[in-house]
Amino acid sequence: MIRRIFKAILGRGGIERDLNTDAKPLLSDSKLIDIAHEVLAKDALEKQIAFNSLTKQGWPYFKKQQFKERLRAKVRQLLRLPLKDWEEAEVVEEITERVTEVAEVDPYYSRLFGGDEKKL
Repeated sequence: MIRRIFKAILGRGGIERDLNTDAKPLLSDSKLIDIAHEVLAKDALEKQIAFNSLTKQGWPYFKKQQFKERLRAKVRQLLRLPLKDWEEAEVVEEITERVTEVAEVDPYYSRLFGGDEKKL
């Protein structure tokens, strides 16, 4: 009896297999859809489109903010008026806004304060 079990396990036994029965269809032959992949692919495409539109529209805004920060630092450095902190912040903001508006229109001022030749 033990011999028959070993032979069956090792494949030498007398267990007959019917090869003529209907075999199960293979997974590669079936038309299954990976639902998670499809959903994530559509979601990734939507996010990529949104990101591309953000970079196209948001990049000039980002450049303008960088220009404002550089200009604000220069104004603070050059401003030597004896003012209180809140007054100095208001004066620096007002000067920064005015110079930024002028630099948007005139490329000379834009280059003078470290911006691009193009519009900000």
